[in-house]
Amino acid sequence: MKREKNTVTSYILISVLMLASVFQTFVPSSEAKAAELSQENFVDDFSISPDTLTHGEDTRISISFSDKSGNNMSVGDTLTLQVPENLEATRATQLLKNSEGVTFGVCEVSSNQVKCTFNEMVEKLNNIRGEFFYTATAGFVEPGSTVDYTTNLGTNLDGKNYSITALEGGTEPGVFFYKTGDMLPSDPDHVRWFLNANLKKDYLNSDINIQDTIQEGQELVEDSFSITIEDYFGQSKVLTKEEFEAEQYGTVSIHNNMSFNINIYQDKASTNAFYIMYLTEITENGKKQEKFVNNYETDYTILHEEPVSESGTHEVNNRFTGGGVEGDPPLPGTVRIIKTLNNDENLLLENVSFNIFKADGTPVNNGEPIITNNEGMVEVANLPAGEYYLQEISAPNHIEFDENNKIFFTIEPNSDEGLILSINNNIATTSVPVEKVWELQDKEAETVTIHLLADGERV
Repeated sequence: MKREKNTVTSYILISVLMLASVFQTFVPSSEAKAAELSQENFVDDFSISPDTLTHGEDTRISISFSDKSGNNMSVGDTLTLQVPENLEATRATQLLKNSEGVTFGVCEVSSNQVKCTFNEMVEKLNNIRGEFFYTATAGFVEPGSTVDYTTNLGTNLDGKNYSITALEGGTEPGVFFYKTGDMLPSDPDHVRWFLNANLKKDYLNSDINIQDTIQEGQELVEDSFSITIEDYFGQSKVLTKEEFEAEQYGTVSIHNNMSFNINIYQDKASTNAFYIMYLTEITENGKKQEKFVNNYETDYTILHEEPVSESGTHEVNNRFTGGGVEGDPPLPGTVRIIKTLNNDENLLLENVSFNIFKADGTPVNNGEPIITNNEGMVEVANLPAGEYYLQEISAPNHIEFDENNKIFFTIEPNSDEGLILSINNNIATTSVPVEKVWELQDKEAETVTIHLLADGERV
């Protein structure tokens, strides 16, 4: 049988990035050079205020920091801090911005740790400095005891002291009604409010009427009501709003998302204590408030006593996080070149060489090339005001550049800051010819699938 050959030739365009040799030619991302700063003298100081706490009380932990590396911070640098022992931080995400609204990083706060990650802006500016704060809540200690603690947040600073105290429990309730509220560290989007009535379990000669008015920055979550009823013998049960009304304990009338009325019938109110909890959701504007306020009015009559009308206000402090970062641009007369790869500011190229000239072609820097460092940057200082241009003369293997391209820039007279130039390169590509030879004509296929491998891995 005669054998015939039929040839199919394909060309596949591949990125040389897939070749292992390229990974040695540039700094690929923050993974290659990012540092953890908690032990690098980055933190200047911190405070815990107040530092004498009772169980369940909130405190603010504030941290100030500044770069002391000689302007060598890198994209991806992190600052990881431990939340002090027996304090629970409020979960939050806080952007670190400067006064112009430019983001330099983000701090993620979990219950026991804070981790701030910095972006490429810390490489573009000098003298990075800033501050950050978050809210934490004092944990449990034995009733009647005070426990002392010391923390340095996991830094190399000296420790600072704080204490948590728990009061003795078991006292008899001294009031008929009170209102309180709080925010849980695990839920920074809501405020919990508590209305507590007939705490001494008196016999009553009237219904208990409670009018509650929610103030700005929050809105009632209508399906959040949880009503605990404790009888004279200490047995309790928890009802929803619907169950409370169905079992004819009373009514809950919601007028809008800012107020409601609770009426507890006299026969069900007598000898029973009521603990009413509901949630309000913090609005976008409310997230900026220092505190949340709610007002109440209540009317009731204890058997054989005069009718009572009470009104009052309770406040709950917002669980804030906050912070910011500032940095200085290059000094006047300075041009800073930042070399990026594939238009990705996280991919920085070292060992890229430039010549710098005045506009008339006169060499600058004594004609010596300037070369980007392992941060992908290089600076030329003390340039007089005028017109200049750069020409790239060499780059790592497999990186595209045009040595004839002139990149013009201007040093302005009387400018109070230098100039930052971000210049991009792309990875070179190549064509790989692939020849498919059919040994048998009757075995030809309409299509051919070809897999290209780089170091044994499919591309």
